[in-house]
Amino acid sequence: QQQQMRAQQQQQNRPQQAQANARTAGASAGASAGASAGASASASSKQDAKAFGGPVIQQDMNAWCEEQLRKLSGNDDMTLIHFCMSLDDPSEIRSYLREYLGSTAQVSSFATEFIKRKQSKKGGGGGV
Repeated sequence: QQQQMRAQQQQQNRPQQAQANARTAGASAGASAGASAGASASASSKQDAKAFGGPVIQQDMNAWCEEQLRKLSGNDDMTLIHFCMSLDDPSEIRSYLREYLGSTAQVSSFATEFIKRKQSKKGGGGGV
């Protein structure tokens, strides 16, 4: 029972951890400039993937996500994306994207396409 309570607390803390990491990553990305910004963003991106226990995102998926994030939120901070890559449940992914990017048709379309691309990279099925 204590393990269940700990697991529930960890799940409840996931959004706060993702948001705190997003703020930290956003601040450090904002401080970088020029060529070093690209290199530090790449290193930061790999660190985020490891921090959440998710896979390292392939270059094409990474570029697509960054582009979509710039359109949706005005920045390309990938922390939320790395967190979502660590999740298996499409409805949970959709919920987090909606919570942090807003409840709009554009975010819903992004979530649908993100889940589809994530599943195709994994070679798996599952519902959206």
